Amino acid sequence: MITNIKKSVDWWCETKAFMPPERFNTHQQTMKSSLIARSEQYKGIVLKNDNGKNNEWYALVRGQLVKGDLVSIKKYLDKAITF
Repeated sequence: MITNIKKSVDWWCETKAFMPPERFNTHQQTMKSSLIARSEQYKGIVLKNDNGKNNEWYALVRGQLVKGDLVSIKKYLDKAITF
């Protein structure tokens, strides 16, 4: 509870808007439940998903960021990368 009060005071100092300490507690719980980081390796490239949503995968391919759902990224890698 003390940490939430500190966060409330810090919030006031930064934004000049009051945020009750209880709001910080519920925000942390929702962030922990929604934060499910996953990664998968496909053809030597690491595909990452930081938040657990199906359509928010990404990978770095030859210095370029590729974003989308897992199936689309794999199709792109099949076409773009030939060994």
